[in-house]
Amino acid sequence: MNQTEQVFLSLLRDYVCGQKLKALPTVDWQALYNLAQSHNVTGLVGRILADLPTDHRPPKALAVAFRQGMGQTLMAYEKRMAAVQVMEQTLTDAHIPYLKVKGACTAAAYPDPSLRTCGDTDIVLTPEHQREAVQTLEQRGFAKKVTHDDVVMLTLHGFEFELHTRLESINDGSRALLANLLRRKWHTINQNIWVLQPVYAVYYTVLHLLHHIKTGGAGVRMLLDTDLLLRKDPTLAPQVLELAERSGLERSFGCILALCKQWLDTPLPCSVPALDTDTVEKFAAVILGGGVFGHGNGNTGAVFLARQKAADGSKTPFTRLVALFRYCFPKADYMAYQFPYLIRRPCLLPFAYLHRFCRGLFRNRTHSAAALQALPAKIKVLLCCTRCGRS
Repeated sequence: MNQTEQVFLSLLRDYVCGQKLKALPTVDWQALYNLAQSHNVTGLVGRILADLPTDHRPPKALAVAFRQGMGQTLMAYEKRMAAVQVMEQTLTDAHIPYLKVKGACTAAAYPDPSLRTCGDTDIVLTPEHQREAVQTLEQRGFAKKVTHDDVVMLTLHGFEFELHTRLESINDGSRALLANLLRRKWHTINQNIWVLQPVYAVYYTVLHLLHHIKTGGAGVRMLLDTDLLLRKDPTLAPQVLELAERSGLERSFGCILALCKQWLDTPLPCSVPALDTDTVEKFAAVILGGGVFGHGNGNTGAVFLARQKAADGSKTPFTRLVALFRYCFPKADYMAYQFPYLIRRPCLLPFAYLHRFCRGLFRNRTHSAAALQALPAKIKVLLCCTRCGRS
């Protein structure tokens, strides 16, 4: 863990602990800004830095950038909440019950809920209610963007809403527990809106974090969610670990809670595994180095393009061309994880590449246009470099 990451964690720790900063050690302000941006917490860090004495704040240009990040976060929150209110009112008027999960719920635990950024708003419904909800929301002006497995994604005024029919799980134990959970472990907000009981809210937050670590990476924001939910009621920690044991994930949950305690000073009235230095450094590389959902530490896509090197550590036109090929055609084991039908039918790998392309094109929405526009340019440059021998 480098100096910038240590300062980054100390800022977040003081924030969740309710402490006021007086000074900071020597810090690379640009690197700190870049790290905050990669985790989508620039507004939150900007709010923390605003409490510093004037002579300890970032240089003027970066101070302005942090303030702008805070302003943009607050404006996005207001606009997003206006869209959420439209969704809630529409479903309430139609008497369609649903469960609120993830960021829509964890934000309430923050000292400043408006500074907790969200990529989308997630709700869970029964399959019958999902179909009815989609029709009702489309009539209200929501646009359907994509349907994938059990998820339908809608947008309103540029904000995304994902309508699920099940909660995410990562093994058979958590899948069984969550199946029972949907039938009996909700708290009522009103006649139609439900939330998970506190212990299950913490359990699902950690499970969601582990899900993202398993599929690519989880940013520091999910650790903040876990910390603040437990800080609100520390007695939930042993109950969460008991649920983790029932679902066969006690070691994984214990490591995440231990990391929260070490990095954020989370109050835990129970014992958790001791993490050695090597394990902590690996978590730091995955969580701190990966950004919001681990996009910065993957081994495919644009990250692979940037990191591909020859055996001697150099970057050449050939290694970049290899990276571009891997970008378009990942290895078979990676594809089998993304498309489970390949486990039984490996011969469908060519079809899976087409499936992956179409899913990326139509499911990844805002990222797809830029990626497709950039790809021909990357290919052209790489081919030119290969012919001309330039790096």
